[in-house]
Amino acid sequence: MLENKPRLIETKNRIVVRTPVIPHFNNGNELACIKAYCNEQRLSVEFLPYHEYGLDKRQTLQNKM
Repeated sequence: MLENKPRLIETKNRIVVRTPVIPHFNNGNELACIKAYCNEQRLSVEFLPYHEYGLDKRQTLQNKM
């Protein structure tokens, strides 16, 4: 994302940084850092709730390997 940001800004489109919030992984200080960075860079940020919709598919794919 950081490498692509200058190119995205040149497009003049609204940039939204979408970040999933994963329990016990990034639900601490990381989110505050992401929000601060986005505010500093004048980027919109959306934190997405974690869900387990893909777990069945993942388990099916793992069993086929």
